[in-house]
Amino acid sequence: MGSFITEPAAMTLAALLLSQNYFGSKVSHRFKYATLGVLFVNISIGGTLTPYAAPPILMVSSTWNWDIWYMLENFGWRAGIGVLSKCSYYYFFI
Repeated sequence: MGSFITEPAAMTLAALLLSQNYFGSKVSHRFKYATLGVLFVNISIGGTLTPYAAPPILMVSSTWNWDIWYMLENFGWRAGIGVLSKCSYYYFFI
């Protein structure tokens, strides 16, 4: 089910929902671009949390025996730190 909706599709849907429901009000361009940037990067990083989401990882995961625990131990915690640091910066400075 992780590959049911791809990263580009998730980014497109999220951007469309934000544009219709959230960005219609008077907010700064800096805030809009920062919000989209954080959203897109978080969606991309989310693809490394499991061996089922990102197509490049999906292609090699069975050959190299990358299961869910391998992904979390080697990539997931780094992805989590990236998401937390980026969201913290966004919260405090944007």
